[in-house]
Amino acid sequence: MNPNLSEFAATCDEAYALHLAENRALKAGSHAENASLRERRETLLERLNTVLPALQEYRPNHLTSDARAEVARLRERILQTLHLSRENEQLLLRGSLQRPQPTVAPKPPPASTAARAYGA
Repeated sequence: MNPNLSEFAATCDEAYALHLAENRALKAGSHAENASLRERRETLLERLNTVLPALQEYRPNHLTSDARAEVARLRERILQTLHLSRENEQLLLRGSLQRPQPTVAPKPPPASTAARAYGA
């Protein structure tokens, strides 16, 4: 397998793992931005920016059958990652819309109402 393709495969698998970790955190109720996940995301984006230009030079008819099979697997992995990304967005949105309302203690009735109720 071509080094660029294997590097892209590793990057795709890492992107999927990152989205899966975010998904698990969101389902566990952690809606706060995790600093380590954000750093992993930024590092991953930098790697994608270096790998993608080299991949754009490939032509499908120049690939071996093994490379075509790997490309098909990568397409499937990318679709899985996109699906998780969409689910994560929905979980974030639900979490931001379902913030608990602050509890406010009811005001006590005026003293005159209490006095009338007890016949004073």
